[in-house]
Amino acid sequence: MVRAIQRLRKSGLKVAALTNNFKPEAAPLALRKGMEKDQEEFRSMFDHFIESAVAGMRKPDPAFYRHALQVIGCQPEEVVFLDDIGKNLKPAAEMGILTIHVQNTGADTYLEAVQRLQDAVGVQLLDEGTGSGNSRL
Repeated sequence: MVRAIQRLRKSGLKVAALTNNFKPEAAPLALRKGMEKDQEEFRSMFDHFIESAVAGMRKPDPAFYRHALQVIGCQPEEVVFLDDIGKNLKPAAEMGILTIHVQNTGADTYLEAVQRLQDAVGVQLLDEGTGSGNSRL
């Protein structure tokens, strides 16, 4: 997924993360230790990092998706949204956003999701010369 994000950004497409998170001070102290550096590195992979704790709303609330569209500066039909939770996808799809359900059942299902994303955006995300079922990032 990291390589796919890098390739999307290199192609000039905007990449955003929409996360249902909690305020850092609400995390147990043991989790907060070192969390800041990891979060900074993770956030730097995205053009936009849209957090429920900051926005005051969460997925699957359609208002959260409208907020994200405004922040990113795009229309629903210009967006592909991937999520591993099906109930988060339905309101986005109803708004006209292309959605991809990322199943958490193994590497092949992640590759299937990336293949669908690749097909949707027209950017080579999977290594060339690898067929379905054995594609690699």
